[in-house]
Amino acid sequence: MKLLFISMSARTISDNSGNIYLNAHMNKKTIQRYRVICDELRMILRDSGICCAEEEARKKYDPFPKDLADLSICYNPYHPITNLFSVKKYREMNRVFLENIKWADKVIIASATGIYAETGIKYCKTYNKRYMLLVGGFAFETDWNHGWDGKFVAWKHEHECKKNMAIAPYGLYVTKEFLQKRYPCHGKTIGCSDVEITDLNPDILKKRLEKTTSRKATIVLGTVANIDDKRKGHKFVIKAISLLKRKGHKFEYHLLGAGSGASLMVYAEQLGVKDQVILDGTKPHSEVYMWLDDIDIYIQPSFTEGLCRAVVEAMSRACPVICTDVGGNGELCSKEFLVGAGNAEAIADVLEKLIVADTYEKQAKSSFNRAHDYYYEVLDKKRNDFLKMFVEF
Repeated sequence: MKLLFISMSARTISDNSGNIYLNAHMNKKTIQRYRVICDELRMILRDSGICCAEEEARKKYDPFPKDLADLSICYNPYHPITNLFSVKKYREMNRVFLENIKWADKVIIASATGIYAETGIKYCKTYNKRYMLLVGGFAFETDWNHGWDGKFVAWKHEHECKKNMAIAPYGLYVTKEFLQKRYPCHGKTIGCSDVEITDLNPDILKKRLEKTTSRKATIVLGTVANIDDKRKGHKFVIKAISLLKRKGHKFEYHLLGAGSGASLMVYAEQLGVKDQVILDGTKPHSEVYMWLDDIDIYIQPSFTEGLCRAVVEAMSRACPVICTDVGGNGELCSKEFLVGAGNAEAIADVLEKLIVADTYEKQAKSSFNRAHDYYYEVLDKKRNDFLKMFVEF
């Protein structure tokens, strides 16, 4: 069976030696789950436009596993802005999609909206190819909070997502119920996160609790997300720690992810907390867990999410978590530590509550226990059974 996987969110990075790497949306393990259900796997991913030195790339990114799949890289239709008007690049993308969809027996499209999804669905229908759509987030909020340009397409993409999911033969959602309610599918569906939690050793919780027994002069917060993406809400955590500084609390905010962070550092300097904001750059996925072990509290201040993998990964390291009440965050975070998006005062309030020793210990245990729902053996069986049904039907 020949399977084609199409994703616009999973992007490629190149180095000056011609090697290809993956951004944080995909890694070898996620590709392996699709490789095991087929005889041949092809992938179409989007070019990030990033090219760096080989040494730098190997430190920051996971290499694309050429032994698992054949890769076609298509253009980014939104960046630079001139790509929006490039007929040549659009035709080349269509050629790649047409050639690969004609080759495939089954097609998985990792989105229900956008030019990759629309093109993929069109050719799947034309050539009567069975396809599955993956839904990982809310279309309207993702675009609306992106910037002024996103507001022009937010309603269009929201309509596309609802329309495409309604008629999809198969649909895979990363939430248990939130996305399903918004984008119902009349085909066969499953709710299953794409997170990969492989280690839930009780010693993780034990070490976390031991770490908190001594009173710390500085509490370390962390967020994993693109540093330059305003939708991720980093600035409101920076504002919150500046408010808490006035009360005598010392917090350090570590940001892990791609981007320069220049505007955030300017903002932190204006608030007098520049020395408390640390940009940790990017790390291969295998090193993220060590980074999580070094922080005290994980915070996801986003304006939009599906079901955030970084939150689940933090919970698997027994990190107490604070999240905005968007998307599937309510399926993960304790209700009393959900805050409104863009509300720095609310973030400051819950941080004050969470640093109380008894509350911290309770939330560390709660996080670790809830992470068991996302253990890879549980999710893999559920997901694999659904994928096998898709490819064997």
